[in-house]
Amino acid sequence: MKKLIAAGAIALVTTSLTASAMAEDLDAFNARATKITEDATKTQTATPPNSGPAIAKNKTIVIIPCSMGAEGCARVARSTQEAATVVGWKSVLIDGGGDLSTIANAIRKAISIHADGISIMAVDAKQVQGALKEARAAGIKIVSAASANQDGLYDTVNPSQDASVEAGYAIAAQAYQQNGRKLWALEMNDREFAIVQWWLSGVEKFMKECAEAGGDCKMLGTDNFLVGDLTTRLPDQTVALVRNHPDYNYLFAGYDAALNFMIKGLHAAGLDKQGHSAGFDGNLANLDFIRKDGYQDASLANAMEWYGYEHVDQLNRLFNNQPVVPTAIRFKVINKGNAPEKGGWVGDVDFKSFYRQAWGVK
Repeated sequence: MKKLIAAGAIALVTTSLTASAMAEDLDAFNARATKITEDATKTQTATPPNSGPAIAKNKTIVIIPCSMGAEGCARVARSTQEAATVVGWKSVLIDGGGDLSTIANAIRKAISIHADGISIMAVDAKQVQGALKEARAAGIKIVSAASANQDGLYDTVNPSQDASVEAGYAIAAQAYQQNGRKLWALEMNDREFAIVQWWLSGVEKFMKECAEAGGDCKMLGTDNFLVGDLTTRLPDQTVALVRNHPDYNYLFAGYDAALNFMIKGLHAAGLDKQGHSAGFDGNLANLDFIRKDGYQDASLANAMEWYGYEHVDQLNRLFNNQPVVPTAIRFKVINKGNAPEKGGWVGDVDFKSFYRQAWGVK
């Protein structure tokens, strides 16, 4: 079966801070890295809209996550289902399973059942462009998150590539600061997802600028994995990479769901006491590692549940022939100092109450 390739999961408020470090001396670079870390770890205060059009009646939406086995995608899917119930819509969830043919068939299923809208998580538009064109021709509104939007096949998608690169830069700045400004790194990359490429290109940009400024930053080694291999090949791949570079002190993982299995492999091999790691998404299990001073000490957290509610709000505005509202969702770098006492991170504001007010529901 054809696997998900180069699919696209968002905004930080430090654009000016990640400008090129050309001609920047080490003191200036370190000051900038400190400021970026401070901004990325502080409380996020942006809020969703609290007003909007009346809820469109008798709507059916199809929810298609990249894979329910990838927790970031699953979190958005479950939240979209919940939000659809809040507004009284029928929803149908079809697990993409990390497989492009399954995802394309799910889009065509939405056409066959005369769905009004589709919510897709972390699927690059160009990979299922034929099915998307058919859905658009059928008048279906399509919203997405964490996806590349080639040819504008999605009606709207968040976050932008620039915001995602900037977020990756920030998690690298956090790692540099937290490790005494010495960052000898490894990278595990899943090239199926465009957003993972964006995040990790931000990490690599930081590493390059750090070295150019005279900082102690080196990318020692990289490897690639697939979402379908999380429970099989990935743990051994990670062990091999670490053993080939025993002088590393930090591992950047493509996303938190994968990092869980990387950590399991390293623990079984007795290699989880050397160095630390960071992932992306801020999933519950990963925040537990951070709270307990585990091998993972940071995550670029994303309020995935907020995306689910935002998707329903976006679809409702599209059903009412109104423009969508620019996203208020922001990434946040989570470490032990700012991690919630328990549970996952779903944002620093009560986004559900804003949407309920906008939708006129209790």
